[in-house]
Amino acid sequence: MGKGNSSTENTQQQLTNEQMSLADQQNQRAQQLFNLSLPGYKTAENFYSELASGNPSIMAAALAPAQGEISKNTAATKANILANAPRGGEQQLAMQEADIAGASQRSSLASNAFLSSFPALANIAGSTGGLSVNSVANAIASFGGASSSNQALAQEQQASKESTMGFAGGLLGDAAMIGGTVLTGGAAAAPAAAAAGGK
Repeated sequence: MGKGNSSTENTQQQLTNEQMSLADQQNQRAQQLFNLSLPGYKTAENFYSELASGNPSIMAAALAPAQGEISKNTAATKANILANAPRGGEQQLAMQEADIAGASQRSSLASNAFLSSFPALANIAGSTGGLSVNSVANAIASFGGASSSNQALAQEQQASKESTMGFAGGLLGDAAMIGGTVLTGGAAAAPAAAAAGGK
């Protein structure tokens, strides 16, 4: 009986140790994922913060790559017009329209970037917060499993202790009963012996 309880406790202890190890691994993995994701969130946050500033020079610097692509497309369109459109008023009109289209795209880009920067920042804040909560939740869940195993182990140990104490108490009770019987028998035999001697 004692060996069975000991075996159960050893198995429970091993399970607890494995769950604690798994909890540590999950916690470390969650932290690594958070550390890998955080730089990207910071870069995006800095970008949208510059757009949300409303400062023309800061916005122009942030939008420079996109503005450059618009300028390249406009230049390519004008080069195609020069190469293929007949010289004269038609060609000049097409060139002007290409410039107007490019300027309109650049203006729309700045306006849309400013207006979309605020919801983008709110989304980033929610995403990074959710990432942190996720890491904590995973760690709590893992350590919670280990805690349950520890509780089960404690219950096993308590049950084993109570069983051992009950068994020992039973032995003491049996010994006391046997001792009482012996003493009672001895006390009853003494008057009988004395009576026999008197006769």
